[in-house]
This record gives sequence, C-alpha cells and structure tokens, in this order.
Amino acid sequence: PKRLLNLLRLLGHTGDELKMPVYLVGGFVRDLLLGVENYDIDIVVEGDALILARKIKEKFKAKIFIHPDFKTAKVVFDDGVKIDIASSRREYYKEPAALPKIEWASLKEDLARRDFTINILAISLNPNEFGLLIDLFGGIKDLKEKRIKVLHNFSFIEDPTRILRAIRYATKLGFIIDNDTINLMRNTIKTGLFTDSRNTRMKEEFFTILRDKTITIPALRIL
Repeated sequence: PKRLLNLLRLLGHTGDELKMPVYLVGGFVRDLLLGVENYDIDIVVEGDALILARKIKEKFKAKIFIHPDFKTAKVVFDDGVKIDIASSRREYYKEPAALPKIEWASLKEDLARRDFTINILAISLNPNEFGLLIDLFGGIKDLKEKRIKVLHNFSFIEDPTRILRAIRYATKLGFIIDNDTINLMRNTIKTGLFTDSRNTRMKEEFFTILRDKTITIPALRIL
C-alpha cells in the first residue's frame, strides 16, 4: 500500500539523519517476494534501535514500547500500523534451548543468527539504496525452489522451537524441508530437547500451529 511504502521511505530518511543503515528484514521480505500479503514489519538498524524509535516517536507522534535489554522497540502509529525495530546483533547460547546473550553486530552477523535461509533476506531503506535486496546466504534460490533450510548444523540445538517453525512454514507456504535439515531435526529430537516441558516457547509455537486450522492436520502428520 502507498501509505506503507511512504512510511518505509520515511524510516530510511530518519535513519540517514541519524547516520544509521536501516533495513527491512524477515518474513515481510519473504512474503513480499512471494506476493503474499503480510504487514508484520521488522526493521533492523546498524546502530542503537532505541535512538531510532525515539526519533520516530518525535517525528510522527507515534507510541513506542521499549525493551532495553534486547535493544528492541515496537512503534505503533495512529492508524494502527505497528513496526518492530531492533539493533543488529549476534547471540550466544550458554546452553541448548536457553535464552541468548546479546551483543551488537553487523547486519551480516544479525542475519546469520536467524532460522532459515528464506527468512534472512533484507531490503535497504536508506535513500541512496532504497529497495536494494540483500541476499547473503542463498535465500532467493531456496525461495524459488520452495525449500526450508537452516543456516548451520547447530540451529535446532540452539533453538528447538525452530523444528516446529520449519513444519509450520512448510505447510503454510507449500514448501519442502531440505533433507539435511530434516536429519538435523531428527537428531535434535533424539537429544530430548524437543520434548523438554520447561520450554514455554515450544508450547507457544505448537499452539500457533493448532490455532491455524489451514495447517493443523498437515503439520501434525509431519510431526
């Protein structure tokens, strides 16, 4: 929509004012390329996301909700549009399935910590590169081949929730799960991490599948 496009341009201009590279990332970029409607907007900034969020609040009279520990913020505009803004970061896991420790990092490092290649595409929003598509890990190829693929061998160990997410994406998008990724899923399940009852994020992801009646049965068959 034109309103949203203009908003993204303004975000890029605001980033320029603060000398911060600003990027559109994640599922919004994936679905944009697939032609699927999605207004779940995630922004990554190489710099302090909280400074950008406060500047947006000042310029557009928007509401912001800040999470200082993770350097993230949610911006809510008068018309109901919501944008999540985060500083580019790397994550360290002290133990499997634990919450990560956060450090600032480059865009490349931020994308490299994410779940699947189809979700690590980015689009630059700064005026001099507005609309530039960034594909550092072969996401476009996997998108064209309709394939769900993790970035590294420890992906499911770090976050077993990704097993359910892989199944949800495969059934929702009509994609296949890469063979190596399936083997990594099976090996992680054997460790017992997948069935750890203390993992509340796992339960939330499972309920997400159950709530979407269009994918529940196909997803449970894969499980």
